[in-house]
Amino acid sequence: MLGILLIAFVLLLLLAFFEEYLGKYKWAAYIVISIIMILCAGLRPVGFDRDSENYEQLFLHPDSGLSEISVEPLFLAFCRILYFFYPDVQLLLFFFACIGVIIKFWAIRKITPLFFLPLVIYFSNFFLLHEVTQIRAGIVSGLFLLSVPYLCDGKKIIPLCLVLLGALFHYSSLALLPLLFLNNNPIQPKFKMVWACIVPICFILYALDLDLLTTVPIPYVTDKVESYKMMSEFGNVNKESILNPFPIKIVFIATAPLIFYNYTISLCFFYPCLCKSGISFSPMPPFSVIK
Repeated sequence: MLGILLIAFVLLLLLAFFEEYLGKYKWAAYIVISIIMILCAGLRPVGFDRDSENYEQLFLHPDSGLSEISVEPLFLAFCRILYFFYPDVQLLLFFFACIGVIIKFWAIRKITPLFFLPLVIYFSNFFLLHEVTQIRAGIVSGLFLLSVPYLCDGKKIIPLCLVLLGALFHYSSLALLPLLFLNNNPIQPKFKMVWACIVPICFILYALDLDLLTTVPIPYVTDKVESYKMMSEFGNVNKESILNPFPIKIVFIATAPLIFYNYTISLCFFYPCLCKSGISFSPMPPFSVIK
């Protein structure tokens, strides 16, 4: 499996370098790559990633009390329907791989004239995280990516509908609602000052070991975050001293985009998943990636 993924990545790199010479064959190559990625994600063996075994239990026992509390009703409905046709979780994984990959490939074609360089970025950063592991969150990220062109044009209704549709697959989609207020205008100095003030506040919260996602009692959300934290080893950093390299690195990553924001858009979106706590930072990768 790892060998196939490596071959797919090398193939994407070659296509990205020689895209201008492909001519009319771009679309054929684009479709072939999408099929390869669907097969890699959908036919991966159970246990290859960290979540597939849990999905297998949900697929086989969608009526358990824990499932009904912690998992979205639409996902459980898909489990019941697909189980009726074929009682193997591989069908569920393949179904979600098809949806996730197709949505992202469609969105990429709407956002950029480039075919394969965006796929290199997608494959390197998000494919294994979403389509191979967090398959419900993968649908959410794809739907939001699909809404980006509308947000750039100042249209809010379609992105709102896409975010609400994503909530049917994963409740965390609702955390994307504040992003609907973003626009293409240059970042104002006042906003930079606000963001700069947030960084030391988050550092203080980190030093005090306070997490607002769990400190503030929000129905369902607090319990969900606590369960994620119990199952995750993310953020287990030795805090004998708050001046250890981890928080210092986070402070630098959070403040650098304020100076170089015209050149570090990818950095702004990718690195918050390393942050520990606070309003803009989160100890949980799923929450921080969607912020």
